[in-house]
Order: sequence, then structure tokens, then C-alpha cells
Amino acid sequence: MKQEMNYSEYVDRYLDNVMSKEERVWFEKELEGNLKLQNEVKLQKNLQTAITDSETMALKEQLNLIHDQVYKPWTVKVSKYSMKKATVIVSGLAVAFALVAMLLISQKNKPSSADLYAQYFKPAEIGMSFRTSGNAVSNELRTAMMLYESKRFDEAIVLFEQILEKDNSRIGLNLYSGISHLEVNQYDEANLRFKRIIDHKSNAFIESAEWYLGLCYLLKEDEETAVEVFQKIVDKKGYYARDAKKILNKLK
Repeated sequence: MKQEMNYSEYVDRYLDNVMSKEERVWFEKELEGNLKLQNEVKLQKNLQTAITDSETMALKEQLNLIHDQVYKPWTVKVSKYSMKKATVIVSGLAVAFALVAMLLISQKNKPSSADLYAQYFKPAEIGMSFRTSGNAVSNELRTAMMLYESKRFDEAIVLFEQILEKDNSRIGLNLYSGISHLEVNQYDEANLRFKRIIDHKSNAFIESAEWYLGLCYLLKEDEETAVEVFQKIVDKKGYYARDAKKILNKLK
């Protein structure tokens, strides 16, 4: 019996516009002729709209409350002053009201570092070079990768570090060790593993290491350093440049 594919994750990514170009082309092809999937996309889109409308109404209520508390107490007093002074007071209040409104909107729209991490973090898949069978890959390494794929990250870390202690030329293992440390909330240890790859300078894992390093700084709530890392990724115009640019826009 053919197992039905679960599209839920893809629907969210599609509506949030965070799919790669290739992934979007594939998903839109999946939509063609799939009435059930079309209905799911429509439902999720309607839910997002409803949530946004609800949040907008809540924000309006907040602004109205501020208006009542800040502006109305002055309306009676204005009559006691000359028209010139009243105009200055009202203008000043209008500016203050606008600034408060802008601040509320900015805070409402700006996601937290943890939110951004949750949206963009996804553990790296194991590369083909580590899936090779035979003498090229030890049983110990295969076991470590199996633990990683099974999300048994504490156990995977132990094996990754044992292997790297014996053979530090396997620079790419630092990526999977670093991600495993992220998964168990050991951010400083993760940071160290990603920097090992970046400092090595000549390997195929640098782009990925920089990406996860930026995410690591998000988790540590060090937005200033995270911005520096993501900006470098954007400047290099590599695989992660598009997502890094989105994160930068949301951090501003």
C-alpha cells in the first residue's frame, strides 16, 4: 500500500515564502491536480489571515487606549492657553502618539531570536562521503551517523569526539558534532566546532559552518555578532545567502 505523503511542513514553508526556487517549483507541481493539498493550502492561508486580522485589532485597541490616556486629559486644559500654545501642545502629543504607535508596531512585527532560530534551523543531512560503505568508513563513524540521524545527539557527540581525537583530518565531522551540541543546548561547544571548520579555511563545509554559527549566535541572543555572520554569508552569495538576507531584514 502506497503511503500518503505528509505535506504539512511544506505548506507552512510555501506560505511563509522560505522555500528555495527548486523546492517551490516542485511544490507547485505537486499542487496541480491534488485537490486535497490545494484545500490544505487554502485552509492554512485563511488561518494565517484570521490570525493577522486578530493581531491587528488587538494593536488598534492598544493604540486607542494610549490615545485616551495621553491625548484626552489635555483637551480640557488646551482652552486655558492661547491658540498658539495649544497648537504646540497638540502637535507635540501627535508626534509622541505617532512614535509610540511606531514602537508598538515595530515590536509586534519583529520576531525574537528564538523565533528566527526555530523558523530557519534544520539539522544538516549526512553527505554521501559519510555514507560510503566499506573500509573507507569505520563502524564507529557509521554508528555515530546513525545516532545523529536518530536524533540521539548526546550519544552521537561522544562518538564524533572520539573519532576526531583519533583523526582530526575529518574536519567535516565538526559540523555534525556542532549541530548535535546545538540540539542539546550546548551553545559554546557548538560554536567551537563550527569555528574549527571556518578556521581550517580549505574544506567543503565552511558555508554550512558559517550558517549554523549564525544560528548559534541567535540562540545565544547575541544579535550583533549574528548580524555580522549573516552579512558575510550574504556578501559571499552562496547557498545560504537568501535565507541569511531574510534573517537580517527581520533583525532590523
